[in-house]
Amino acid sequence: MPFFALTRAHRIGCDWQLLLCLVTLYAVRLALVHVLGQAGVGLHVDEAQYWHWSRQLEWGYYSKPPGIALLIALSTALLGDGLVGVKALAMACYPATAWVLGQLAREMAASALPQPHAPAWAGRLAALLFITTPLAGMLGLAATTDAPLLLAWALAMWALWRALHSIHQADALRAWLLFGLALGAGALFKYTMVVLAVSVPLLLWVRRGRATATRDLRGATLAAAISALVVSPNLWWNHAHGWPTLQHTADITLGARSAPAWASLAEFIGGQWMMLGPLLGLVLLWSAARWLRASTGVQPQQGEALRFAWYCALPLLCVGAAQAWHARAQINWTAPAMAGLVLWLALWLAMQRAQGARWPVKAAWAAGVTGLILATAVVLAPDAARGLGHPLGRNADVWSRMRGWDAAFEALRAEAAARPGATVIGADRTVIAHGAYAWRNLDLNWTALPTSHPPRHHYEMTAHMPAPGSAAQRRGILLLGREAPAAEVCARFTRCQVLASARIDIGPGQTRELQLWEATP
Repeated sequence: MPFFALTRAHRIGCDWQLLLCLVTLYAVRLALVHVLGQAGVGLHVDEAQYWHWSRQLEWGYYSKPPGIALLIALSTALLGDGLVGVKALAMACYPATAWVLGQLAREMAASALPQPHAPAWAGRLAALLFITTPLAGMLGLAATTDAPLLLAWALAMWALWRALHSIHQADALRAWLLFGLALGAGALFKYTMVVLAVSVPLLLWVRRGRATATRDLRGATLAAAISALVVSPNLWWNHAHGWPTLQHTADITLGARSAPAWASLAEFIGGQWMMLGPLLGLVLLWSAARWLRASTGVQPQQGEALRFAWYCALPLLCVGAAQAWHARAQINWTAPAMAGLVLWLALWLAMQRAQGARWPVKAAWAAGVTGLILATAVVLAPDAARGLGHPLGRNADVWSRMRGWDAAFEALRAEAAARPGATVIGADRTVIAHGAYAWRNLDLNWTALPTSHPPRHHYEMTAHMPAPGSAAQRRGILLLGREAPAAEVCARFTRCQVLASARIDIGPGQTRELQLWEATP
């Protein structure tokens, strides 16, 4: 086979055993979400807000592009608005990402390693190392933008590899087209996706002088145009609304930090290590050190495969480190870099195994099992402790922010249900998002109180009040918050009176409190 040749004859088929393993693990995690829901764990505020957005699809929202709302709309259309229904498709992105990484690792190993069984081993290793990381084990239970972003990142890596290493120009053109589509689609979930585009000039630079250099440059230009076209509706929406998403992204990226620069950077590095898993992180560092020492002895095919995986992770890690140094560390922002790191490690371990080393198999097993145990312990420990009568404190309970909301809103449901069509003014984003989800079967209109300062969240950006004398005003106005409305809020109305309150114990020294008031214009 020619150097790094990739033709239809050499494309590798599906690993059905791996696929079955990933589907089984996905089913187990769906069951775990159901069990957690039965134990009183609800949606995170971001998940509830994304669900609320999915009720009215637009080309953009205050803090995120539109992709996550569309994904949840599809998920709930298939499986209903329950906890599993909201999360199902987002959760499916993690095993899908693992499968894509597995296929990519197999193709790369097929070109870099002569041993017949090495590609299959590398593919399975990449998939299983990824799906057993704490990143997939914990974030993999949530409906966040990171889930589809990871899948888009992995698909873009796969397309980019094929674009750079296909023999036939038509195959390369199709791969560049798919790369542009994946890049644009990922950006519709989270703008972090555009950082992968930095990998392209890096890879083109190391390939300069090759016969395909002109073809690669044209393909990259096509991919850039395609990705810009895909994301253009969201950019137009931002332009029409004063660029809120880009401004929000800039604010949290460059916002003031609450710790010294070195502490924020240390937090970022520690977070990346924990997303990979403690043992897998150590194996990665040790393997990287060995690669740097022995880089001159690595075969050209192997070196190019390893550099490709590394260049798909390095730019995002550098951006994340720089952001952590200048502002508050955002650990999960660099989650897609884990795909590149896992791919690199799987290829490196496969290369060592092909040379007769036995330790890669042991290291892979130990890292995978350790990651699974860590993620499972973190997820199940809080409710296990509650079952034993020793509930964990807020800092040790990863579900503390998701507990008690459904019960608190259920206690207030009767008063809200008695006022169909009322406008509910929530005190903050958290109350509005959780309330809209908990009372999703009630005929209510949700908004925040209009303010004179720049909006801090989506509900303030879209805040509205019923027009005086309108039918909406006659249907009633409700004030909802964690405490009594402030005097300046009540001053906007003729009268405010409390209708109901709720207080739910959710853990040691923790309660979930809500108050529902009626306001008379």
